[in-house]
Amino acid sequence: MKIRDIPINRQLRENPELRASVDARAASAGITNETWPYGANNNLFTRDRLLDWAIGHDLRLARKRDWCLHWLVGVRCPDTACKSVYLRDQLTAISPDHGFGDLSAAGIELGNTATSDWLDHVTLWTRGGSPAAIVAQPYGLCDEYREGLLKLGTKPGLRVEIDDAGGWYGMGTTWVAIWRDGEVRLPSPSLVCDSCGAVRSGSWWVNRETHVLRCLKCAIAEGLTGPRPRDRENSPWLEARRREVTRWLRGAQFLFDAPAKDQEDL
Repeated sequence: MKIRDIPINRQLRENPELRASVDARAASAGITNETWPYGANNNLFTRDRLLDWAIGHDLRLARKRDWCLHWLVGVRCPDTACKSVYLRDQLTAISPDHGFGDLSAAGIELGNTATSDWLDHVTLWTRGGSPAAIVAQPYGLCDEYREGLLKLGTKPGLRVEIDDAGGWYGMGTTWVAIWRDGEVRLPSPSLVCDSCGAVRSGSWWVNRETHVLRCLKCAIAEGLTGPRPRDRENSPWLEARRREVTRWLRGAQFLFDAPAKDQEDL
């Protein structure tokens, strides 16, 4: 019988020394009996491997049910549920991508949660109370997403680790870790309409592919105030209040426009 087929309570009874070791170390990784990630929740040996890795990297499991790339780079996610890079509910039905899907604007193809099987068995980790890593352990990684992840790892302050031999989850999965690796310098964008130069308050439109901005007056004049983006999924235009557009642009300008590390050092 494979270990995965043995009930966890039986594993605990039959391996008292390992159980004692795991129980003694779990708190150091911020884990309780109720918070073991999937895979470790029903496998004592997976718990042991997880703790070896987490404690060895001085990490604690983040108690965050929803997650996204915004969290890792220190941007307040425009969507309170962290289910997309969405502004005011418009993207939820289009791209539940946890901040990854829109990276295609930067030539980084990572898809979204509806199409990307690499976003599997995801866990978040902190170090010293700050975001440290997003870990995914998918059953394989296609060339397109592998290339996209490696490109993401060239952004200043980020590092991507891929190991086809797998990690603590095991089961033939591939290890993918996106690390905060140094300082992430977020820009401070100013909202100026690219058509009329206005800096007015109220609703704004931003093109998520080009970052072109339109104030409400110009958006009306150009017909951008028609059907909402959820009704025309191919539209690159997003509408939100000034503060929310600013939040989105902080993350977008870093992720899309920041130079690669080798370019930054030139």
